[in-house]
Amino acid sequence: MADEQDPSIDSDDDQGVEDQQQQEFLIPLEERIDALEPVAHRVHGYVTPEGYPNYEGPLDKVVEAVEKAVVKRRSDRGKISITRPRMMKYAWPQLPGPGEWDDQEDPDACAGLYKRLNTRIWRWLDSNAGGAVQSRLNDGYILVRTTSTAEKTQGVYITKDWMCLQTDWTTPDKQGIKAAVTKMGRNAELGAERLPEHAKRFRRELTTGVKTALEAGIVGVNSQIESAENNGGPPSDDEDE
Repeated sequence: MADEQDPSIDSDDDQGVEDQQQQEFLIPLEERIDALEPVAHRVHGYVTPEGYPNYEGPLDKVVEAVEKAVVKRRSDRGKISITRPRMMKYAWPQLPGPGEWDDQEDPDACAGLYKRLNTRIWRWLDSNAGGAVQSRLNDGYILVRTTSTAEKTQGVYITKDWMCLQTDWTTPDKQGIKAAVTKMGRNAELGAERLPEHAKRFRRELTTGVKTALEAGIVGVNSQIESAENNGGPPSDDEDE
């Protein structure tokens, strides 16, 4: 005998809700994420006086956090650096994070929004010249990325300490330069092996390329050194001076 249906339950209403949910999930994921983003801004108070999403608000919050993460000694990086998850929690404290998405009405959209905002914050935290946060820093501090965090994951801090700068800021660039020159050298070696008649040309391309890159990079540094010296700046502490 078939189970009797509870007369208080309207099967048509249930079907209508189910159909609506199915229709919502037919909307492309990116569009669902787009719809959630301004809601997240309003929930966190990132709005303009006119009530529109203020997309500079989260950036201001990230800068605020970074300015507090001052490392004065290399051994302090682990306890002071701000990891990516903690920065997300600082800027978006009410946004569902990993492990919480399944409890949301649209888990995929919530996960997608988190990843979008996380990626955006990490882009702002680019430690190269011109980075959004780097460009806002004052008082001589430099934003640095590091993996020497308590969790051994990516994080950031600001510093004036030379050992920190050398370890986490200049050394990665030096390694990148070495890798690029080594790659070009191997290509030149291959070219010289297969086309001996062009061997000297390959060598010239390698040497002039490296020299040109070095000269282009050092022009701005020399200009800053000259400017500091002309303005009576502090004496250099470089070992080769």
